Amino acid sequence: MQAVIMAGGFGTRLKPLTNNTPKPMIHVANKPMMEHVINLLKKYSIKDLIVLLYVQPEVITSYFKDGSQFGVNIKYILADEDYGTAGSVKNVEKFIEEDSFMVISADIITDFNLQKPVDFHREKNADATIVLTRVENPLPYGIVITDNEGKINKFLEKPSWSEVFSDTINTGIYILNKNIFKFIPEKKEFDFSKELFPSIMKNNMELYGFISDGYWKDVGTLSEYRQSHLDIIAGKVDIDIDGGHLTKKNIRIAEGTIIDITSDVENSIFGKNIKIMQQCKIKNCVIGDNVVIQGNTSISGSVVGKNSHIGSSCELQETILGYRTQVGNNVFVGTGGIISDACIIGNDAVINPNVKIWPFKNVEDGAILSESLIWSDKWSARIFGQYGVTGLANYEITPEFCSKLGAAFGASIGKSKTISISRDSHKASRLFSRAMMSGVLSVGVNVNDFSDTPIPIARYQARQYKTFGGIHVRKHPFDRKLINIKFFDSEGLDLSLANEQKIERLFFREDFTRVGSEDTGEIFYPTHGTEYYTDGFLKTIDVDKIAKRNFKIVIDYSYGSSSKIFPAIIGKLGVESVHLNANLDQTKITKSDEEFKKSLKDLSGIVRSINADIGIFMDNGGEKIFICDENGDVIDGNTALSLMSLLVMKTENQNKIISVPVNSSFNISKLAKEYAFEVIPAKNFSSALMEKAANSQICFAGDNEGGYIHPVFQPAFDGMYSAIKLLEMLATLNTSIKNELRYVEPSYFEYTTVPCPTELKGFIMRKFIETYKEEDALFVDGIKLFKADGWVLSTPASEGAYFEIYSEGKTKSEAVEFLEQFKNNIEEWKNERTFSFQS
Repeated sequence: MQAVIMAGGFGTRLKPLTNNTPKPMIHVANKPMMEHVINLLKKYSIKDLIVLLYVQPEVITSYFKDGSQFGVNIKYILADEDYGTAGSVKNVEKFIEEDSFMVISADIITDFNLQKPVDFHREKNADATIVLTRVENPLPYGIVITDNEGKINKFLEKPSWSEVFSDTINTGIYILNKNIFKFIPEKKEFDFSKELFPSIMKNNMELYGFISDGYWKDVGTLSEYRQSHLDIIAGKVDIDIDGGHLTKKNIRIAEGTIIDITSDVENSIFGKNIKIMQQCKIKNCVIGDNVVIQGNTSISGSVVGKNSHIGSSCELQETILGYRTQVGNNVFVGTGGIISDACIIGNDAVINPNVKIWPFKNVEDGAILSESLIWSDKWSARIFGQYGVTGLANYEITPEFCSKLGAAFGASIGKSKTISISRDSHKASRLFSRAMMSGVLSVGVNVNDFSDTPIPIARYQARQYKTFGGIHVRKHPFDRKLINIKFFDSEGLDLSLANEQKIERLFFREDFTRVGSEDTGEIFYPTHGTEYYTDGFLKTIDVDKIAKRNFKIVIDYSYGSSSKIFPAIIGKLGVESVHLNANLDQTKITKSDEEFKKSLKDLSGIVRSINADIGIFMDNGGEKIFICDENGDVIDGNTALSLMSLLVMKTENQNKIISVPVNSSFNISKLAKEYAFEVIPAKNFSSALMEKAANSQICFAGDNEGGYIHPVFQPAFDGMYSAIKLLEMLATLNTSIKNELRYVEPSYFEYTTVPCPTELKGFIMRKFIETYKEEDALFVDGIKLFKADGWVLSTPASEGAYFEIYSEGKTKSEAVEFLEQFKNNIEEWKNERTFSFQS
């Protein structure tokens, strides 16, 4: 069998190690990663290799040449453009001589038995077979779900936790038949998981998955790079390592290496011609060829590149040191430090934890290099959470952090384009929005500064002014210590996961170019944004119908920016209104849970005392509303969503489609059947609802927390518009809230969380699917199991080591019973997995 080795990757997540060296040539255990892959192929008699090149091809070709010295035959193909994974493989079509061939990445470390998936492929008469493995955290990979025969029925590329249904992932190793080439276009970007495999399934061809045992790691990040070395030292992977093995101290020493007898070394791999002087301590390390380490130096958990020199009395903790780097005497490098190739670190220098040094840099004697921010641990994996970027003000969210994040966002947009920036009225929000602005401007991106603006208007303005994105900075609505930063796309919608990950990549690898003074971005101050919003607002509302009803309403503005705009809109509708907390007060825009409940109680009392038709509590960002009926009764979020959905169904006659989260009440589905509406389930976060509203022919979307979307105006949460739309629908039907609630069937909701280690989440989701695959279930945001009189939903938390469980029943006891079923499942499977680990 022939094998195609994918060796054209950029290796951006391994910067700065890949600044000078293509990713396949980065050494693992003192050999290029691609050499380990070639050795594995040769082990299973796969010796006819085609190597696809793109980045720094000469480094690879000069090392492997024709492959003869490695016992294989290599043909090289250099791509003229980056055509993606499958698009690149299209280039080898004319060189494939047999009916089937293997595709494998050059930048993985694995000891899989490659003969087994080949035999499986032939046994199943498959057109394509994906080699799979099981991992603790499947988020960075493509998840694959197969039936009992191994046939693939679902896969998802790099999901969020809400999309995780298994711990079985795509390893990037494929056995393919030649007939798959007909689905791959010439010289066009084309991806295996996103395009080729869906095409194979759509055409009813045979797509299988084979789960391999053994070790596999995609060495995609610096932490994974270091961890792969620790795994090799621990004997977790069977690969070829030079040198004899001294079992007592678990060390491997290659030829020509000299270690002073007074030095203490253990659990380490030493390359060729190394010199280690007296009184050194080296533990859990891989040391490259021709390295010199002077006396009294301590190195732990580190990787030291070839031809480097480390002075005396140094300490390196969990450090990665590149090739040809010189470290002076008495140098300290903290945990997570990365020093790339050909650097010179002066005597007595201190490199603080998690500092990265790019190639060819000189650090002066006595210098202290420190990240000026303290986000290293918090932001080590992801920056974005479910609600944007959230962190402690001036601790995790700092001006320096915001400037760097703004630069990353600006770089993702592109030089000379324009974005919008807005904020709430708090002085800290002003500080951090200006810091964000400085970063954006520094990469040549222009800014429309909308200053203190409600979030719905900020979203509307992003679209109205044809900007390429937006940023809104605010104090967290329920925690005074936190800052929340929201990012918008060109339509004013929350960013997609792909765009968030793009910004994170730019941020972590610091791969953005600051422009010269003449190319710095401009700041503009648009003056008609509020007028545009008001005009668009009123054009989509039946003003006369509302005015004729003579509503009396009470609105609490929560001291937010909506108080500057909404009273003027209400004034055009002929509505008698009482405005509470309608002044800006930065000390009161964040509310504790107790303060929030008190505000609702106060609103309720005023509605009753003046015989108002409705009470509206608006969050300080202007996105969400909480409703009181004419009796002053506060309507809970689930019932309010059912109410809004009912009113839409009664008044909408064209696009009879709505979208609600999977944890919404069964009332909505029952009402939809009665009124011939379609309900599209969505994941339980705002960006999912906005995506549905923007891309589907729906007339309404909403969540259980007071957020409602009316796409006729804009496909995003808008509390001001939702409040007036509620009045319009009530006026159209000549009804009241209390009257309409008669049609919403009473039900009971339960909610709990179950602690679960992150590494078990994928396993537990797989167990859920295996257990309930024959039952009436929905797999949109976790697993939702339907019952005769309710449902239960389990979803892995996106930002914590736990599962969330929701349930609804006609009685409280039913809701509790449904909840306990899933809770017990999780506890049982956790114990099952823990026991298997221990045994």
